[in-house]
Amino acid sequence: MRDIRALRALAVEGKPVGDLRIGAIETAMTGILPELLKRCSSAFPDIDIHVEPGTSRDLYTRIAHGELDAAVIMQPEFALPKMFEWQVLREEPLIVIAPGGTKGADPHAVLRSYPFIRYNQSQWGGRFVDAYLRQTGIRVHERLELDSFDAIAVLVDRGIGVSLVPDWAPPWPAGLKLRKYRLKDSKLLRRTGAVWLRASKRAPHVRALLGL
Repeated sequence: MRDIRALRALAVEGKPVGDLRIGAIETAMTGILPELLKRCSSAFPDIDIHVEPGTSRDLYTRIAHGELDAAVIMQPEFALPKMFEWQVLREEPLIVIAPGGTKGADPHAVLRSYPFIRYNQSQWGGRFVDAYLRQTGIRVHERLELDSFDAIAVLVDRGIGVSLVPDWAPPWPAGLKLRKYRLKDSKLLRRTGAVWLRASKRAPHVRALLGL
């Protein structure tokens, strides 16, 4: 099956054709991929794109094992091996989100004063959040731990607690009344980008998708 896909990946008149299997994290599925797919489908109509959701860690592993051709993930904490290509697509600062009626202007005080809804610490994004809390010495009163930023935003809107999240690309869940606090003391940025194998026969397809 891999040989058949490789044959289909050959360029026709200089344009890539055939299948392209990509993965994407939750926030990229709605905030980054739509524009990339729109542009790619218009410029390269002979590329058949299949999209699968997942976490950054799992998608990275699937790229390394050749199960996916590319993925849009959070940049890992470690240096990528030379076998990978990487292209940053978006940089996002951390923000504190609280229910719309929350009083007070100090985001640190908000984090200390209200129950905390944490993004899963086993995920790369969760460790990114933990890094800020450690750097600032903020102790939070943890109430919940979730794998979904959208779900966290909804729970904050309902008054369950506050959270620390990257300011991910819209759309956010509709109808929410949130107060967003900027962290002026933080230089941490969550970088979301595309990763793929440098020697992959579908590297031209990935570059076509990214407009490179």
